[in-house]
Amino acid sequence: MDTAAKIIPRARVTPKASGGAGLRELAHVAWQLHQNRMWPQAEAIFRYVIAEDPEYARAINNLSVVRGCLNEMADAEKLARRAIAIEPENPAYRSNLATTLLDLGQFSESEKEYRKVLELDPGDQHASASLGILLLRTGRFDEAWPFYRGRKRPKRYDFLKDEFTAWDAEPLRGKALVVLNEQGLGEEFQVARLYTQLCGECDDVTLVCDPRIVELMARSFPALTVLPHDDAEAIRAAVKRADHVSYLTNLIAQLAPDAKPETEPRDYLRADAGRVAQLRKKYKDLYGERRLIGFSWGTSSSFKQSARTIPVDQWKALLARDDCQFISLQYSTSGPVLAEYAQNLGVSIGVDESIDAKNDLDGLAAQIAALDQVISIDNTTVHLAAALGQPVWTLLMKYPHWLWGLKGERSGWYPTMRLFRQHEQNDWTTALQEVEAELEAQLAEADEPEADEPEADEGGCARVG
Repeated sequence: MDTAAKIIPRARVTPKASGGAGLRELAHVAWQLHQNRMWPQAEAIFRYVIAEDPEYARAINNLSVVRGCLNEMADAEKLARRAIAIEPENPAYRSNLATTLLDLGQFSESEKEYRKVLELDPGDQHASASLGILLLRTGRFDEAWPFYRGRKRPKRYDFLKDEFTAWDAEPLRGKALVVLNEQGLGEEFQVARLYTQLCGECDDVTLVCDPRIVELMARSFPALTVLPHDDAEAIRAAVKRADHVSYLTNLIAQLAPDAKPETEPRDYLRADAGRVAQLRKKYKDLYGERRLIGFSWGTSSSFKQSARTIPVDQWKALLARDDCQFISLQYSTSGPVLAEYAQNLGVSIGVDESIDAKNDLDGLAAQIAALDQVISIDNTTVHLAAALGQPVWTLLMKYPHWLWGLKGERSGWYPTMRLFRQHEQNDWTTALQEVEAELEAQLAEADEPEADEPEADEGGCARVG
């Protein structure tokens, strides 16, 4: 709140002057704070602006967006409706309401609002993509993909000016295809499951990916030509000679439209075997025969960041087990901070300072492969772990990413993944208890002595003594 306290007194504000210079200045500052994820500060300023002008619809709508980022969805809905009551035909406000309703699980009402937005503005790419996501979440895949294809493209490819032929399921034998990444690392690891199938259909595939995973992808898929997405010159040359270009997640629509890929190896990504062996030995020397479990509790993604995060103190019952060693896979959390968490909770949290989980993705892959299991919220880590074929338990918020669906314990995309879902929105208690119980049962089963092999008589019949 300190930021808001400093800014508000300095601004010239004319009460009741909707769109007045002072209020516009404050609202602009608040939106910049929102974009920097300084949501409490942004909220304070927006509330001040709205108190001065209760009819300032744009500020009201933007406060709704901020409240949504803070996971206060009921309040976000009320504010969105308030903005729409002032400007009923504003597509941006209706789009925000639709997104809020989607996050509240009110899918039918959300769909109506997105369709209303597209009536008001048929070219609204955000509404088109969001309607596609809603339809994917609810399993209406055939309806979803045409809307999802309407999404915005990454600015990093603006230099291409869309001067290429998009792949639309044409036969690829004898053709060259360039695949451009577009979203987060999780999607890159997810869609990688399709590359073996793609290379079986196309003789010449160039993959453009995050620079941090070039080595990992090249090792895992030798048939691909792999380029980092910051090498504009090489990308331009590849696109120029290609017959077709596809944005990454369009491959799902073309090759696995029902989100059920053809059977592939469980471990389609390959970590550096030498690093895996070194790390495995290192951890065994440190922690003995305890089960090695990697865990992470937060995400830096802008998609429902606070709703997906589980505070470390809620992991205490798991971390306190003396037959397991939990090792942090959390990116952007320093060793000293983790040491403080561990001390405050009275538990042991393993930290490997040699692995930079944010920037050394090849190292993170080796670290995950060296462990026995991963337990994490929905973030990049679970996609990477599952793509490596590791057992993964993923904790999901009530209304998660479309890939996970809305029910079930198994992922159709990742054979080694188990899903643990919130029973009530914003309440992780039951899901964590289910993880604790399942881990207890699993470890108890592993500790049971193997039954003696029954002896067989000369006729081959087993005798139980």
